[in-house]
Amino acid sequence: MNDGTSTSFLSSGNFQGAMLAFPLYSEYNIAFAFGITPFSHSAYDVRDGGIQAGQNIIQTFDGVGGLSSAQFSFSFSPRQDLFLGLTTHYLFGKLTDRQRLQFVDNTSYFVSDVERGVSMDGFAFTFGGVYAGLDKALGFSALKNLNVAATVFSGASLNAKEEKYQNYVSSQETTNVRSGAVKIPLGIAFGAAYLLQERLILTGDLQVQNWDAYKYFGAHPRGIRNSIRFGVGGELLPTFVPGDPYYDQMTYRVGAYVNSSYLKVNGQGINEYFVTGGVGLPIFLSLNSEARLNVSLEYGIRGTTANGLQKDSITRLTVSLSGSDTWFIPPEIE
Repeated sequence: MNDGTSTSFLSSGNFQGAMLAFPLYSEYNIAFAFGITPFSHSAYDVRDGGIQAGQNIIQTFDGVGGLSSAQFSFSFSPRQDLFLGLTTHYLFGKLTDRQRLQFVDNTSYFVSDVERGVSMDGFAFTFGGVYAGLDKALGFSALKNLNVAATVFSGASLNAKEEKYQNYVSSQETTNVRSGAVKIPLGIAFGAAYLLQERLILTGDLQVQNWDAYKYFGAHPRGIRNSIRFGVGGELLPTFVPGDPYYDQMTYRVGAYVNSSYLKVNGQGINEYFVTGGVGLPIFLSLNSEARLNVSLEYGIRGTTANGLQKDSITRLTVSLSGSDTWFIPPEIE
């Protein structure tokens, strides 16, 4: 982080979640999946010191928490090359914010400590579809090279309870306990993948969300705007022939994205610019099974030092494990 006068380095790591998917009926590609994934995440710790009204003070602002999504997904193919899906999300979690004020040189002033906790839960839905081989369907190609997709997030009205604790050294009281709703807005995403060569795929996606409709206990907070994210990438597909050289069985990926986030501070929109790269390392490959260790590295810039703000330089390392197996093959009937 760089605020124009000083810099700071921060790092962290966390477990993201897990999903399992099972095919049910191959003729119509019917499958279902379930698991828990992160929906939002908050973690910050900012400290500021200085002289105000003749007093040497230290202000601390920190927060942690987020929402998780326990979800169940169902997909099927009503006709050749068309795939549809529905995900039901149960969103739940808690976000905690804390503000602390300390007087360094004057013990006659009480230290103030205000903590706000917001618990939320509710349901949301995501609808999606993929059409494979659009270029062939339109007569532009003899092969199915272009796949297109779209998803719609329904938004959600989450039940919310906010509790605020005020602590002035010798006493603690609970104030302003209230219940209400937090409205998360509609979101839409579009994507495309093009098979440029036998083993090379080019991809792109666009995501937009109507944060102007966001409501927190019936009010739209200042500093929230609509968000737009655009990304492009490429993947060099591996060979699926066991026994080929190991480097030929690896998956190679590279990409970049621009994110115009939903935050607007001091009249300045907070944007992100990232480049990404990664590899999929085969752990086990066979004709019916596959397991890979996926490692990705991202580097980017978020924010700006204009208008008294700060700019973050972020490096993010992600490790995930994916695998599939034909776990049940019906026996042939003679």
